[in-house]
Amino acid sequence: MIESPISGKHVAEQPQPMSITERIKLVIQVRISDRSRYVDLQQITGISGNIWKNFWHARREPSAEMLESIAKTWPEYALWLTTGILYPAIGQIRPSSDRFRHDLSEEMPWTTKLLKLKIEFENYCQKEGIDSEHVVKETSKVPEPLINSLIKHSNMSKQEIISFLQEKKTDNEFQYDCHDEDFVSDAPPKFTAS
Repeated sequence: MIESPISGKHVAEQPQPMSITERIKLVIQVRISDRSRYVDLQQITGISGNIWKNFWHARREPSAEMLESIAKTWPEYALWLTTGILYPAIGQIRPSSDRFRHDLSEEMPWTTKLLKLKIEFENYCQKEGIDSEHVVKETSKVPEPLINSLIKHSNMSKQEIISFLQEKKTDNEFQYDCHDEDFVSDAPPKFTAS
C-alpha cells in the first residue's frame, strides 16, 4: 500500500505498463509454440533463431528489425507493440494472454487482412523492383504472380485484392470515423481507492 499524493489515502500499488520487450514476448508466447519457438521465429522473420533465443533469455534487447518483423507478421498488434495503446475500432488489439486463443478457422478481421495485404504488396513490389505507386495507378497491369502472392499472404479473395488496388487512394486519403474514446491505453491508472 502507498499513500496517494492526491487524496492522502492508502491505495494499492498498480503494476507498471508493459515494456516493448514484454509486449514482444507476449505476442511470441501466444502465437508461437514453445517447442519450436526459435526455429519458427527464424522461419517467419528471417532473423537467426540464436538472436531470438538471446532475446528471449534477456541476453539482448530487441532490435528495430525484430520489432518490425513481429509487427509485420501480426499487424493487428502493431500499434500496441510500439506504443502500448489499443485501438479496437480499427482492429489494433493486443494478444489475449490465453495461449493459442486464436482459432485458425476463424475469419480474420478486415483491418488485419488489409494490413497484411498492404505489407505483402509493398514487400513484393520492393523485391521485384516494381514501383508500387505505378501498380496502384495501373491496376489493369497487376502481374498475376503479385495477385497470387497477395491471395496467399492476406487471406483475401482475388476480387477483394483487385477492389483494394482499384481504390487508388494513398495512405493519406483513407478516412476513419474514429473518436478519442476508441483509444484504450495498456497502462493502468496510477491509483485506485482501496
